Amino acid sequence: MTTLPPGFRPISGNPKPPFIFFFFRQNATKYPAVLLLSHIGAQPMKQKSEDQYLVKRLEVQMDFDILEIDAANLKWFEFYGTSKSICFKNAPMLRNVNMYLDPQVLTDPSPVCSNVTKFFHYMPSLQELELCGSTLEYLIMGGIPESPPTALNNVKFHCILDMCLRNVKEFSSVVYLITSCPKLQELRIECGFTGFEMDMEFMKIILASAPVLEEIVWNMTHYIHRGTKMMDEMKQFSRVSPDVRFIFEEAYADPEFP
Repeated sequence: MTTLPPGFRPISGNPKPPFIFFFFRQNATKYPAVLLLSHIGAQPMKQKSEDQYLVKRLEVQMDFDILEIDAANLKWFEFYGTSKSICFKNAPMLRNVNMYLDPQVLTDPSPVCSNVTKFFHYMPSLQELELCGSTLEYLIMGGIPESPPTALNNVKFHCILDMCLRNVKEFSSVVYLITSCPKLQELRIECGFTGFEMDMEFMKIILASAPVLEEIVWNMTHYIHRGTKMMDEMKQFSRVSPDVRFIFEEAYADPEFP
């Protein structure tokens, strides 16, 4: 039987292989201990040792002091909540990571070491990374290492939700991540973009750091007339990908600005 820490409950019944589990928070009380994902799993594989599990996907909604992922077979990890320390200690098969930290409960801004180094400790198979703005703030705590983590070497898809370009910490963190992913093919960012100086500087950095970039799709939901002007300005920026195309999609025209 699967052993769960206090506060967890499976909601998917008795899953069949590949044993997809979902665990949700039962109450708002923070779980004070360390969560080792190597202690959570489905029934062990009979032909192998009992500490090897078939868990392939894990979704967690809970608050922890320390979250340490040691799961050799895990391929997908999704987390909602808070934690003072997050470390993917041993996740050799992990391909997808979605991390959404609570913006109201950010951790101590003076950790012993860089959160970037600790977070990306060992997940060499990582290909898709989705973060929110508050997770970007968490990562930059403790400083940014000179050498990017090797876990970013194979990232092809990077998605950032609820980001504020005028938040210096989030801005610095996302620029570091983007420029540290040499194989990045697709980048999606959800943010308020008004065309102010920092917004345009961010676009300059992307264009100067993405040699395989093929297109920029701009989906404007308000102030269409402003969007077209900003798009024309961006086309004048220098870029390392000479064939990049700029695509403007009009989603909604504000009636006050025809």
